[in-house]
Amino acid sequence: MEQRLVQDSLEDVKKVLGVLLRNWFLIFISVVMALIGAFLVNRYTTPVYLVQSSVYINNSRDIASSPSVMLYGNDFVSTSDNLSDVEELLMSYSLVKETLEDLNFNVAYFKEGNVRDNELYKNSPVIVEIDTASIKVPKTFSFGVRIINENEYYFNSEKETFAHLNDTKLKFGEKLDFGEFSVTVNLVPYYYQKSGNISLRVSVYDVKNLTFKYIGSSEIIRVKRDAHILQLFHENENYPKGIDFLNHLVEKYIQQELDNKNLYARKTIDFINEQLKEITDSLNGVENRLEVFKESTSSISLTDEGLRLYTKIEHLETEKAELLVKEKYYDYLISYVKEEKSSDVVVVPSAIGITDNVLTTLISELVTLQTDNNVFEVDGGKSNNPIVELKKKKFSELKKNI
Repeated sequence: MEQRLVQDSLEDVKKVLGVLLRNWFLIFISVVMALIGAFLVNRYTTPVYLVQSSVYINNSRDIASSPSVMLYGNDFVSTSDNLSDVEELLMSYSLVKETLEDLNFNVAYFKEGNVRDNELYKNSPVIVEIDTASIKVPKTFSFGVRIINENEYYFNSEKETFAHLNDTKLKFGEKLDFGEFSVTVNLVPYYYQKSGNISLRVSVYDVKNLTFKYIGSSEIIRVKRDAHILQLFHENENYPKGIDFLNHLVEKYIQQELDNKNLYARKTIDFINEQLKEITDSLNGVENRLEVFKESTSSISLTDEGLRLYTKIEHLETEKAELLVKEKYYDYLISYVKEEKSSDVVVVPSAIGITDNVLTTLISELVTLQTDNNVFEVDGGKSNNPIVELKKKKFSELKKNI
């Protein structure tokens, strides 16, 4: 029985081998075509890299944790709310836009290939300067640069604005005036020596559209619900470019937070110094009057009752000066909340000795919203960002409550 099964198995193997041998040419062609197809896909498909970065958000209650802690000595924002604000701030239009502008990502350089152009990031033999002072610079355009030697190049473009310069021999560093704006192509000797005379394509992108593209290709995820760590993910066709984007984005956020804290600190210190000056002037006046009184009554011995009255007057004068300062603060606060556009920072009540917990809480929330509003302004406030509108509405309600 077992011998028969073995014979049947051998017969099946022989049949399979026979089919393979009869069709070996088709099988060989199929394998070769599959390998060629895999090679072409890997060679000419633009890869997309996933870049990751982690940010630790400090929620400890010290002077460096948040504006409310620095100014009030108390943190009125929960960890969860604070992380949500940080997530929004990191992916805010203004912060991403400033990051891209700092890195000059609106201008890209590509080495022309037979099938696909390869981006030359940080190693392009030419650098293009665009006259950004003109408001009529085309939002998106591209042109070609074919290097002749270290002094000259050929210019070409399909855009009508540049058509008159097609196949024209130009000099590096020469300003190309197109009437409404100008472009200058400069040679980078170090990379030119490495690349030689090559053909390049220079692409200039609209910063606004580029910003939304980078926001759309980025994501922020919390490691855990109550954790203080945020993970940033970004997809980019150029791996070093993606790394530089995330690194500079985080640097810009940290610098922005430091600038906000310094601004609040300076405003508070200025207000305190101003009030201290007035208190000092008032106390000096009281002291001078008391000195005059002492000199006029030097020959008169004050009774215990007179000494008590003298001490009481001195104490009342001090209280009067403090109340005048508080009155001026309330006048300042009323004037502030009545303004339709209060972009300036508000001075905290604790700075001049007001310990009203309700007012302090409201001012703390106002400070947080004020910071967010300054960051979330999109395109000069022209875009209807729902996050901005919601925060502005809450900002107005807080001012009414104050």
